[in-house]
Amino acid sequence: MDNSIVRVPATCPMCGQEYLVGLELETISDRLATGRSIKLDCNCARHTLTWVANEIERAQIREYTAAVRFFMAEKEQRTRG
Repeated sequence: MDNSIVRVPATCPMCGQEYLVGLELETISDRLATGRSIKLDCNCARHTLTWVANEIERAQIREYTAAVRFFMAEKEQRTRG
């Protein structure tokens, strides 16, 4: 099982502060494939809360996950050859 962490940008829904959230690659992939919710945690300077990613956030998570998988495949291909 791959436990790589994907860091995606998130914005605190309370104050708008931007930061990075770390999510496990396999968990994200599974939730995107099955349509299950993805929870994001906010630990900005002022707030601590959890919410379910909306469609815009899910699309961004999907893009970041695809980029990480592409990078991992390229890296594996270079080490084999």
